Amino acid sequence: MHINEVAKSVDQIRTTEDLCTVMEKLRLIVYNEKTNDQVSSLINKAIEKSIEFNNKKVIINLYSLKIVQIHHLKSKNEQVANLASKIHSLSKEIDYNYGLALYYSHMWYIEKFKGNKAKSKKYIEKSIAILEKSQKDDAFIYHVCKYTFSIEKWLEEHDFKSIQMFEDCLNYFYHNKFYRSLAQTLGMLSIIYMKTQDSKNALEISIKILSNRSLFNKMPDDVKGIVYYFVGFAHLLNSNLSLAESSFADAYAILKTVSEKSIYFSNFITMLPYFSAVKALQGKITKPLK
Repeated sequence: MHINEVAKSVDQIRTTEDLCTVMEKLRLIVYNEKTNDQVSSLINKAIEKSIEFNNKKVIINLYSLKIVQIHHLKSKNEQVANLASKIHSLSKEIDYNYGLALYYSHMWYIEKFKGNKAKSKKYIEKSIAILEKSQKDDAFIYHVCKYTFSIEKWLEEHDFKSIQMFEDCLNYFYHNKFYRSLAQTLGMLSIIYMKTQDSKNALEISIKILSNRSLFNKMPDDVKGIVYYFVGFAHLLNSNLSLAESSFADAYAILKTVSEKSIYFSNFITMLPYFSAVKALQGKITKPLK
């Protein structure tokens, strides 16, 4: 979805239905684009419209999108905390459980960013507890919070129960075109599948993604690189060395251009020894990849 298309939709908001449609479009933009001043401006305009309509549920969701845009920036810590506080108070005011789940999910990130592991764990557990007691009437919030919970369970506990949660989130992100969330989930699953040697699920997911070429072709190039990396990894687990090499080569061609500040740079670094190993196992001795 192009930013200019969303900008036009924001300017044409006339009804509550228009407002909710814009919120859905902004979700896609925010979760698929890097931090962008134009997108931030659109969110602010949508918030102004939401205030005019007194639609506090939409305001809460737009505050959440503002947080996602800036929560990784240390200079924005105070603004993030203020926005989270507004989400909490508004959600309490209108008895909006999904808003509270969002609040606790954001607080997980805030405390994790500060290095407060115990606090962050309590917050995401509160978020998931709310979701489990609520009707699944907002699949987006449900899966975003569930993904965060899966991250916590795997990184801090190496809980293999997180696999099913990641796979559920992957399916949602794939079908709803949240490409960057899809890529991040693939990155997590590649780590887990390596530990479990789960070649079957890795290959099934790879085939599923690549078989829908129209969807795949719409993905940003760096996300395509992550998909190729995961596909190569799946073929490696299945001992299909030539196919693994081909997929790693496609991934390498894309990911070697990413910045060291990119969230995908670590995936690129992780892929290099696998790519070299696949070549070596086929007797193709080459210089170390960089």
